[in-house]
Amino acid sequence: MVKGFQHPLNKVIAYPRYDLVNNVKLARYHKIKYAHYYYWDCIKLSVPVIDLEYAKPYYGLNNFAGEEVIEVLARYLGLGPNQLLLTGSSLIGEYSNDIDIVILGADQGVVDKLYELVEENVFDRINEYFLLKEYFSKHRSSMDIYTYLYIKRNTILHLLYNRRHINLKLVKYSRGFSGCIEPVSYRYYFTGIIEVIDSIEPYILPARFHVRIRDKYFVLETYRELFSELRPGKYYVQGWIEVRDEYKVLNIDHGFIRFVRDL
Repeated sequence: MVKGFQHPLNKVIAYPRYDLVNNVKLARYHKIKYAHYYYWDCIKLSVPVIDLEYAKPYYGLNNFAGEEVIEVLARYLGLGPNQLLLTGSSLIGEYSNDIDIVILGADQGVVDKLYELVEENVFDRINEYFLLKEYFSKHRSSMDIYTYLYIKRNTILHLLYNRRHINLKLVKYSRGFSGCIEPVSYRYYFTGIIEVIDSIEPYILPARFHVRIRDKYFVLETYRELFSELRPGKYYVQGWIEVRDEYKVLNIDHGFIRFVRDL
């Protein structure tokens, strides 16, 4: 699974996730076994990569439920077929609890239209049963259940269509970049209480929020749908602070977050 929008020259950041021969998710042992790590000074991290010349899009097996949802979204959102991609377990033919769809080149208009589709009952709000299944299958290491339900209350990224759980990932970019776009000067570990003040660009990845740590202000930036709907309040977090040219970024994508209280 390719992650992020900027990649080392002639390489793609990609995490081993599935066995396409047996159509199953990789076990943790095989994820480690098949990962080839490369230290990229641009973001001051070792990341799993594959050579660009070997990177090919995978379209998977027929998934009629997923294709139906993509057709509905394309029609109502006015998007081209290349902007909506099936991803996740349903792409490899494995039965999955949800249908994962990436929307490329998303903007605020897409967000507004999703709210309209919920109001018009084209899609239904997800209920707590499906959210609990999502949490216990994927997110227990990133936050506690109370925080997850607090953040995902009234979510528009998890919806129901014909009683199937639809998980949407909205991405700002329509293509990735080969090379360093936003270099990190240095980074350091942070753990403690933060205050999410308001959102800069929620829902759409990379999502950004204004946060305060004691008397200093930062941008919280995330490439995970899980954190893209943060609500104002105080949180205990574990993550990294990245120092860039003009501002500091709090990154918790590989960390932990726990809701403390409302502002």
